[in-house]
Amino acid sequence: MKNTHIKFFWGRMSKKSIDIARYYNAHKDYKKAIIFYNKFLDLNNKPGRISLSQKISVENELGDCYFHTKSYKDAIRCFQEGLSTINNYETKTKNTIKWQAHFFDRIGYCFFYINDYKNAILNTRFSLDINKTIENNSQKIADNLYNLGSIHCWKNNFLEAKLFLQKGLQEQNKVLSKGCCDSSLLQKFTKALIKVETKITEHSDPLLTFQNNLSDSDEILITGDHEHSETEALLG
Repeated sequence: MKNTHIKFFWGRMSKKSIDIARYYNAHKDYKKAIIFYNKFLDLNNKPGRISLSQKISVENELGDCYFHTKSYKDAIRCFQEGLSTINNYETKTKNTIKWQAHFFDRIGYCFFYINDYKNAILNTRFSLDINKTIENNSQKIADNLYNLGSIHCWKNNFLEAKLFLQKGLQEQNKVLSKGCCDSSLLQKFTKALIKVETKITEHSDPLLTFQNNLSDSDEILITGDHEHSETEALLG
């Protein structure tokens, strides 16, 4: 009887914790959401208490909350734990493969925000390689390629950026041809490519670079300071 009461109490506390965490998350109170997500994971830290798929979802949600509070290293840790949870599956399904690609993408995203471009590129490429193995996945591939182009812009590797953006535009056109996206996503690539072409021209003509610096303070793809204050439009 005692064990029954303990299980009942644990079950109620567990459900209450995740419900409260998701309530705060939905209302963008990320700091409070983090407290209850962690409480939920602490309550379910023994194998078998929750399904692996539920654990993956919670680790993803917690990572996103850390990201929104700019706790990027904590976010990376959560997304890496999500990858570790996936590795506990004996066989990989299409869904777990998608989760792998997603976590690598989010890890790369976080590394970008802490100016670790090497790891940002590495993890985004891992995501891209996985997404290429999934059928009818052109949108995710296009997103990866756009992000890689954007990161290379920040590194002033404009020729590499152009290559990734051109490939991304091709993938985005595939999505548009199937009626699965609106033209604004194509405009995002077109605008980025125009800016990259401008930067390539500037770097080949020092006088033009000097003249443009006098009249235009915009950064490639992102306006704002090097703390990526407006990068939601870049890597969103």
